[in-house]
Amino acid sequence: KMYSSAVGHIDQPLQRQVAGKRQCNYSALFGIVLNGCTADRDDAGNLFVAPRTHMKFAEAYKKLDTDPLWYPRIAEHFFRRDLPRMQAVRAQPGQAI
Repeated sequence: KMYSSAVGHIDQPLQRQVAGKRQCNYSALFGIVLNGCTADRDDAGNLFVAPRTHMKFAEAYKKLDTDPLWYPRIAEHFFRRDLPRMQAVRAQPGQAI
């Protein structure tokens, strides 16, 4: 299921996740793997990303006449049928991502 960007999201504060309201996403995210098999398995609680979607979103946002708005299924909203495939970020315990 997580391999589909239709279930992905853009991180922003929960109280700002209102459909049709201005996006207020984070500039950067940081995490440290504490333990587990995240280096060996995709289903071990890994962070999933859709490579190069930051560029696809940037292109879509350039076409707007206003600030980008937040939608619950934002990839489907902006990319329609051209949904990028997500992949797990694999890392060893103690690694920073």
